[in-house]
Amino acid sequence: MKAVRFTAEFDPKPGVPLSAEERREKRGRANSDKLFRHPRVELVDAPMPRITNPEEVLIRLKACGVCGTDLHLVETDADGYTLYPGHLKGNQIIGHEFAGEVAEVGSGVVNLKVGDKVTVEEMKWCGKCNSCRKGHPNQCTNLEEFGITEDGAYAEYLVSNEKYCWKINGFEDVYDSEDKVWQAGCLVEPSSVAYNALIECGGGFKPGAYVAVFGAGPIGLFTIAHARNQGAAKIIVFEMMEERLKLAKDYGADYACNPQKLHGKEPWEVIMQHTDGEGADVLVEAAGVADITFPQIERAMAPLATVVNTAMSKERVPLYLVPYAFKKGRIVVGVGHSGHDNFKNVIRLINARRFDPTRVVTASFPLEDALKAMEVAKGRSGGKVIITMNR
Repeated sequence: MKAVRFTAEFDPKPGVPLSAEERREKRGRANSDKLFRHPRVELVDAPMPRITNPEEVLIRLKACGVCGTDLHLVETDADGYTLYPGHLKGNQIIGHEFAGEVAEVGSGVVNLKVGDKVTVEEMKWCGKCNSCRKGHPNQCTNLEEFGITEDGAYAEYLVSNEKYCWKINGFEDVYDSEDKVWQAGCLVEPSSVAYNALIECGGGFKPGAYVAVFGAGPIGLFTIAHARNQGAAKIIVFEMMEERLKLAKDYGADYACNPQKLHGKEPWEVIMQHTDGEGADVLVEAAGVADITFPQIERAMAPLATVVNTAMSKERVPLYLVPYAFKKGRIVVGVGHSGHDNFKNVIRLINARRFDPTRVVTASFPLEDALKAMEVAKGRSGGKVIITMNR
């Protein structure tokens, strides 16, 4: 089958501490930007995946989103090291936002049948470690990830355990085209990342809250949509790309602006202006530049504010704790999408027509042009780029 394979050299920077597991398996847990060098991707002929466990299903893939993680994998610093700081192995098919059709089921599969439309959790939590048993699968200590540490979905087929799959057959009643069904299906994953950060990790908020979002890439846009559904009284958004500013307004932002065009004002001043001097109750960092945004956030917090970080930034973040102390503010960091009914509730919102993730799609390419799709996505000027297959 056709697939896009990622490879990189395991070449730890001098002085970087490695665990026995990292050294033995040549993998990174949370410092991959210091371990993997000279990354590359190429379209290859890969072996057809096979069911090896009775609880697995073979999925005929239909769509996969190009995530910022995929781009960070191949983008490098001056020394040629990947910009992606998270969990990583250096040789796998990439792609982790995906949907497809069940093509074959193992003998132990209970809830799926051939022909079912499914979306799949990217995080392969074990269910046995202390974190999983406490109900926190996103913090699984034995975590594997489609497209990051194991073969993913820039491909024609993929095998997954049934427990990671969610049916999306109902999307056929929501959308009038098959393309839209599969787009919505593959975007359940990033939509659930935003949902997990804002609602589960951040605790949500009372209707009427003021919300500020830094960054209107796909995760920021989905955060805006969830904030609007939760009843935010006002949503203020900062984004430098004009097309994304338009999408932010389309998703429910009341005020969206380019922070480079504020005519001498700073973002925190804009937030105070639009909240009558009270500040924002919820402030979301979705831009991946926390070293730049957090100094603004600290000055724009309302009393008892919640600061939600959803993006991975490899830079250390300067924090001035006095505002958090005097305003009783708190910082939460959202990662992942599994557990807590995140996938289920996002799918329900789509089925109820309360949320349409497909509005974020601005480009689509067939699998044969996946490398071109990644180049377009690297511009970070539009919304979501989708790769299609088996059409």
